[in-house]
Amino acid sequence: MVLATVALCAPLAWVGCSKDGTIDLSDGSVPRDVGSAGDAATDVGAGGDQATDQATDQATADTGVDGGPDDQGADAGPVGRDLYVSPTLGNDLSGLGTQASPYRTLDHTLGLATAGDTVWLMDGTWDATLDSRLAGISSVPCGVSGIPVAAGVSLRAVNAGAATVSVSGSFGLCTNGGDIHDVVFARSAGGGVALLAQSGDAVLSGVAFTSAADGRGAWMVEVKGGAHMTWTPGALTRYATGTGALAFVTGAGSELTVQGGAVDDVFGAAASNAAVFLATLGGRLVLDDVLVERPVANQTAVAIAGARVDGGVIELLGTTTLRGFNTAQGLWIQGGAQALLTDDVVIAGNAYGIFASFSNVTPTQLTLSGNAAVRNNIQDGIRGDLISTHNLVLTISGNVVVDSNGGVGVQLTTGEVRMMGGSVSHNQQYGLALSTGVRVFHVRNAFIHNNTLAGIYWSSLAGDADLGTTASPGGNTITVNGTATSNVNLFMDAPFVTAVGNTWNASVQGADAQGMFSGDVLLTGQIVNAGGNFRVNQAGQQLRLSEP
Repeated sequence: MVLATVALCAPLAWVGCSKDGTIDLSDGSVPRDVGSAGDAATDVGAGGDQATDQATDQATADTGVDGGPDDQGADAGPVGRDLYVSPTLGNDLSGLGTQASPYRTLDHTLGLATAGDTVWLMDGTWDATLDSRLAGISSVPCGVSGIPVAAGVSLRAVNAGAATVSVSGSFGLCTNGGDIHDVVFARSAGGGVALLAQSGDAVLSGVAFTSAADGRGAWMVEVKGGAHMTWTPGALTRYATGTGALAFVTGAGSELTVQGGAVDDVFGAAASNAAVFLATLGGRLVLDDVLVERPVANQTAVAIAGARVDGGVIELLGTTTLRGFNTAQGLWIQGGAQALLTDDVVIAGNAYGIFASFSNVTPTQLTLSGNAAVRNNIQDGIRGDLISTHNLVLTISGNVVVDSNGGVGVQLTTGEVRMMGGSVSHNQQYGLALSTGVRVFHVRNAFIHNNTLAGIYWSSLAGDADLGTTASPGGNTITVNGTATSNVNLFMDAPFVTAVGNTWNASVQGADAQGMFSGDVLLTGQIVNAGGNFRVNQAGQQLRLSEP
């Protein structure tokens, strides 16, 4: 039922009066705002409705109780405000939050901002001289040290790269979902986490980070509490300048995704276990088409890894490259971590390409597929730590390349190795060196070629090596290895190896002109320095090469 509206409002407004000068009597109790085109007054209806009618809200009368069956209005709900803040031109007392009359401090402005609002940062720098909570102290929650940002509030620089938040305390901004565009976060001496995502979803576009030298061991960005954060570069050529450790994600359900861009000005970090990116305790890190590099000019004895995963998950996708970490690892995985490398990912020029350790009961899982490459690292390409209690499950498939590393291509002491394709070649020691407690060694359709020591060194007593069987021929090419050890393709020091259906050096140790074996070929006993395909280290050991 529609009741009449009467134009009785004086110029001074009160409850029930809108700026169009009418009183809404339709609720039968509390007077309410009829609303009309351009109306922005507060709608106070029955049931406690206090939604704000915006400019396009109600071109016709709002009839009936809001939300009731006869409600014909269309409350749009809150629409975000634009709030401006300037460290040089603003005033928290007299400012209106407009571009012409901005506020001054982030603490004041962000304290006013609510979901849907956008805070525009004008040119200049906010630091502890303006916002005392940017200094703060350690061992206090974010928000005591650091400035809290309400859920759904976005931050934008008016001019890209011209607005800087400088942090000298434990925390800078403490966010709960909301995007950030074109702002610079700077960590001054003694600073900690410049940006903490505690909950919600956020996209950072064109956001840059810089760090004082003494802060390079602490991460500038932390993602936790189930928060999801995505970085895109916008107009940036690099995300960070002069940084060491940059970002970490922690806790199940928390995720950091970096899509494109570069972190290619990495310095060492005077902190143990430092890495540019870290995922821990179930946190998920995704790097997609990202360059992470420590350039030659920054390479010193101070160590830092490209990425570290401790009980978390990492996905390296697209053309992501981890390069130049000359005193540490390109990728360091441990503690039951899960790591996936695929597409055209490259791990190159590091002390170790991929280093796995500290797994113990829960296996650390490393999967390489697509065209991923681990090459030109100073020592091993892929290495499972030499402590025998550690446990790496390695899977290689597709066109993966592990080549031209200064040490061993793949070295494990405990765990499992499965190769279904891929290439291990031109490494300066063994192609694959598997020993002690490797339980599974299963290889099909692989190319193992021209490694300086043996192509394969197998000495595990925990399981048998399966390089091919009659039912499932290997299809491997294992040739021209061991140029420094009498041309040994396979060096075995274990009870039994089956290697049916492979291609070896031709016309050597019984191989035919195509490098194949046929008939019933079972080598038993010691074969030492025979020159050619095989070395069997001890009496009683057996090598099956073909079956009738």
